[in-house]
Amino acid sequence: MEIKNHNLIKKLEIISSSNENSVKKLLANFFLSNLDRINNLSIAEVSEKCFCSKSSIVKFAKELNLNGYKELISVLTWEHSIFKTLKSKKTNLKYNFNFFNNIQENIDQLKNYNFETFLEISTYLKDKKPRVFLFGKGPNIHINTIFNNYLIKLGYSVFHSSDFDVQEKYVNNVEEGDVCFVLSYSGLTSSITKIFEIAKSKNAKVVLATSNSNTEMFNDSDFTFLIKNNEEVLVNQRNSIISFNILVMQIIYLLSN
Repeated sequence: MEIKNHNLIKKLEIISSSNENSVKKLLANFFLSNLDRINNLSIAEVSEKCFCSKSSIVKFAKELNLNGYKELISVLTWEHSIFKTLKSKKTNLKYNFNFFNNIQENIDQLKNYNFETFLEISTYLKDKKPRVFLFGKGPNIHINTIFNNYLIKLGYSVFHSSDFDVQEKYVNNVEEGDVCFVLSYSGLTSSITKIFEIAKSKNAKVVLATSNSNTEMFNDSDFTFLIKNNEEVLVNQRNSIISFNILVMQIIYLLSN
């Protein structure tokens, strides 16, 4: 059963459809059946529902090339968010281009209203070569992972973790002159706001990407990127996954030239 080259949800589907009768298959079935509430699943609940130990769940995650349970949940949350967007639009794509129009407006916003900020932050990073700290929750963690990998290739000292608990700890290591990138669609998440306040108290340079200009974070940031439209297609959900990806890649492009 060759699964290493697939995304995580596909890996679970392969395990789920296998003929073996094992804890791994039970776990795969359970995660696939609960993708809509995956971010709220505790390891204790999974252990109880699947009749296995917590250590078996951690072992299962590591066999999928993940660090542990928290990363498994984080990756599934991100993939499910992407797949839901694609799936919900697939049937209507030939008739309804509102989603494409929203994305195009967001790209135009980045280009036409934020380009000076792109130049300013890339110049600062080139000239000062500061330490860089990356902060974000949910799907934004994976955008920061991409950003982290490119920054390291360019020789920057970067602090990044897919575990938000770790982010809450390493913000205390921020010093004056460091640069902190904060990705927050709403700009209202209390845990993100707390990280922002700590970074500012240490006189770090804060770069905020958000869709909400009516916050103290937006007003107090050193560099701001404003996203125009919500890119989530489900009711009561909000994100800017595509625009944030384009944003960080544009910064990398400017740094590498």
